[in-house]
Amino acid sequence: MNILWHIITDDIMEQLELTRYISEGQYTCSIVPPDISSIEKDKQICFIINVHASSFDVMSFLHAYSIIKAESSIEIIAYTSEMHDHQTIHAVKSIGIHHMCTKAQLISFLQSIGENRAEH
Repeated sequence: MNILWHIITDDIMEQLELTRYISEGQYTCSIVPPDISSIEKDKQICFIINVHASSFDVMSFLHAYSIIKAESSIEIIAYTSEMHDHQTIHAVKSIGIHHMCTKAQLISFLQSIGENRAEH
C-alpha cells in the first residue's frame, strides 16, 4: 500500500504517539493542514485530523474536503480526544465526513492495520 498518512494536530506529543501506530505507508505530521485544493487528486493520502486543533479552522478544512472528495483519492479520519463528545461528532458527520471517531478508536484502527499486515 503506497499511502501517505498526514497527522494534523497542534499537540506535538499526540503526533509522536500516533506515528508509533502507523506501520503501512509513509507519514508526515503538521500543525496546520496544506491547502486541500492544491493536493494532487490521484495521490493516496489519509489525513488524520484532531477536530479540536486550535491552530486552524478544522470545520472549514473539513467542509473544503467534502466539496472535492468525489474527485480525489484523499480520505479523512477525524478524531476527538474528548470523552462523550457527541456534539462535535454530530457536527463533523453532518458536514459529510464518514470517518469520525474517538482517539481510542483511531489507535485501535491503526493497530489493526499493523496486525493485519503482520499476518500476511
